[in-house]
Amino acid sequence: MSKRSKVALVLAGGGVAGVAYHIGAVRALDTLLANTTVNDFDLYVGTSAGALVCAALAAGMSSHELFERAAFALHEGGELGPGKLFSPNLRSFVQRGRRFGSLMVSRVAHYVRHPSRFSPVDLAWDLLEGLPSGFYQSPRLARFFEQALLERKVSRFVDLQRELYIIATILDTGERAVFGLPPLDHVPIAQAIAASAAVPLVFQPVEIDGVAYIDGGLRGPASLDIAIERGAGLIICINPLVPLDNSRGTFGRPLSQAGPQAIGGQSFRTLFYAGLHYQLKQLRRRYPDVDILVIEPDRDDISVFEDPILRFGSRCALMQHACESVSSNIAAHYERYHALLERHGLVLDQPALRRQSSSQEAARVVRLRTVLADLEQALDGF
Repeated sequence: MSKRSKVALVLAGGGVAGVAYHIGAVRALDTLLANTTVNDFDLYVGTSAGALVCAALAAGMSSHELFERAAFALHEGGELGPGKLFSPNLRSFVQRGRRFGSLMVSRVAHYVRHPSRFSPVDLAWDLLEGLPSGFYQSPRLARFFEQALLERKVSRFVDLQRELYIIATILDTGERAVFGLPPLDHVPIAQAIAASAAVPLVFQPVEIDGVAYIDGGLRGPASLDIAIERGAGLIICINPLVPLDNSRGTFGRPLSQAGPQAIGGQSFRTLFYAGLHYQLKQLRRRYPDVDILVIEPDRDDISVFEDPILRFGSRCALMQHACESVSSNIAAHYERYHALLERHGLVLDQPALRRQSSSQEAARVVRLRTVLADLEQALDGF
């Protein structure tokens, strides 16, 4: 058995869908580790969606509790349901809306005087100035996590027993901000989470000590370098966003024929995935003694691809799917995972792997029987 290395859990961004995938993946990992739990890792680095889950784990919330609590909070009407998390930024709409009318008159008058300069794209761009800086408020997200952390008598980074680092982007400079490191280690964790998850234009920027912050994912999907700088020998990185491999017709038709949602989703996932894997390539070359284990969906996992990152409809199903698919992947590649983890003092629980595989196979049989029964019933109607 190798000596235990310093282990870091690094969670990338990914919107509401990313939160669900992270929770399911962490739950699977926790179940399959024999000699430790995900709460016993040495440090946590979270970006955007990953910041929420990292903060909960660093504060001592077990993966089981996190799974159950998220399932309740994310359902319709729950504490983080769409009607509560996506609270319209009404004050900003009113304030900015007062300018919209005068802005419209001004631009129309300009184009009347100079008709040769008229461009629909330019007009639309100019009118955007009359919209608020974010369609939804951020404080609700901060308040929810503030309450969840206070239940564990945690509000600031100094209250934690483990290292936690939350990544955001400074709006006015485009630079990366690392909450948990000086000079930002004094910021309440809930505010840091809200800043890291402030998706541009969706949520208004989060202002802390006179500085505006937006989504940390703009500086890169995951800040793996922070974990290396803090001495991690093993980094477990979970990335929920991968582009779909549709070369075998997994989607049922070419993505070019599937409309703007599929094209936009594929484009965003491609940028995200390429950025992360380019960073991985550089870090593995620069730090060959550090092992980086990446857990992410299979490229042909259509159920993950079809879930828009900000949609609430199937969060609980996605958490369960992530848990099952990650467990299956680890079981299928047991020797590789076992060898890598053992080098750093971690052990996979083989009986748990077998139980997980058996239960998933039983669930698949039940689902197949249900489908066949429904088909038989439908055919009887003809």
